[in-house]
Amino acid sequence: MQERERLLEIEDLKVEYITDSGVVHAVNGVSFGLDHGEIIGIVGETGAGKTTIALSIMRLLQTPPARMAGGSIRLGGTDILKESKKNMRQIRGKKVSMIFQDPMTALNPLETVGAQVEEVILIHEKLSRVDARKKAVEILEMVGIKGERFQDYPSQFSGGMKQRIVIAIALACRPELLIADEPTTALDVTIQNQVLALIRNLKNELNTSVILITHDLGIVAEMCEKVAVIYAGEIVEFGEIAQIYDHTLHPYTRGLFGSIPNINATADRLQPIPGSMHDPRIEKKGCVFADRCAIRQECCEKEKPELSAAGEGHYVRCFFAS
Repeated sequence: MQERERLLEIEDLKVEYITDSGVVHAVNGVSFGLDHGEIIGIVGETGAGKTTIALSIMRLLQTPPARMAGGSIRLGGTDILKESKKNMRQIRGKKVSMIFQDPMTALNPLETVGAQVEEVILIHEKLSRVDARKKAVEILEMVGIKGERFQDYPSQFSGGMKQRIVIAIALACRPELLIADEPTTALDVTIQNQVLALIRNLKNELNTSVILITHDLGIVAEMCEKVAVIYAGEIVEFGEIAQIYDHTLHPYTRGLFGSIPNINATADRLQPIPGSMHDPRIEKKGCVFADRCAIRQECCEKEKPELSAAGEGHYVRCFFAS
């Protein structure tokens, strides 16, 4: 099997939000890499820091209140955290694009969908308006929108079709990296499957790398090769799909699986993870999951576990994971 080249390398990323009620430690030392043509899933509860990681890669965090407190993000060898705003406008859309969580608000209601796809092409490619329009029509058709709907407005499309348009805009310049932030939220199951199949097909055709952010472990199993489980701004478990699903080690990951309905099991109720997520305004000395963990010991309250190897390519942040 041919080795892939590394496209994205995130090292010790730390992001904070300065608020009236204190400093929110949103991302705390996250590190992972992504190869060309690879799909990685980022999983965790609401508020875990998933979207903050995505917006950091895009350099779209509003500063203030956000602040990059440390680390680096290298895309194709370039540390994008050190790039100027002007350079980032060229990188965004051309090298990295993002499918935002809500297609209803991601589109401009006052512009036709064709004009919105065309605009991205004109910004990044030296094409005439005629050629840019021709390419925009091709991209819309690639995601299942007929070319004759070029002049239609977002309000004339269903939720699933709007999501396809958002994907067309993200892929207009064939970026090397596509970030999909909850791309199936608020879509019915049939449309969800169509959108996911579309992302998979485009990844295969264009060799695009994909970061898929979701809370749905079923989607991750279907789509991804590797998965990073995020809790309170930290990666608590990382590995290939088979490692995470068949050899689950971290108590939080086990809790996520335990809260999923199983058609083969007889149970009156699902097993929720007790308690609530650690307050990100409070820096915790020990393990951030200790308050909710069934196997915690005294050392968990006093010392922070490192993300350690539990096998080839499998990492876990827990003293007692085995």
